Amino acid sequence: MKKLMLALLVLFCGVAHAECKTGNVYSDIECFEKQLKTDKAKMNKVYNKLVSNLDSEGKASLEKSQKAWLDYRTKQCSGLMGYYGAQTLGAGSHLIILSCEADKTKERLNELKSLDL
Repeated sequence: MKKLMLALLVLFCGVAHAECKTGNVYSDIECFEKQLKTDKAKMNKVYNKLVSNLDSEGKASLEKSQKAWLDYRTKQCSGLMGYYGAQTLGAGSHLIILSCEADKTKERLNELKSLDL
């Protein structure tokens, strides 16, 4: 049962970043790290643009929202996914966490972009 759950999690986590699924764990890790770095930079750019267009109340709300999202991503990926990833051997657990972080970051980037009207 645990192996089935782990297989489903690995498949679910990598759906948005299928280009990082080469079959080689270390290549996949490198790909997800690169994707995560790129998406974080894009997200910071969009976030800063949003902040520059908001009044002080809006800035405080966006900052609170971003902090809550970061907390969620950490708990979801490092916590829950880390727990399931610990069931795997070698670098697989790191790959599961990175895949989750990349997916969640891409989702948040798209959310922030949708606010930038």
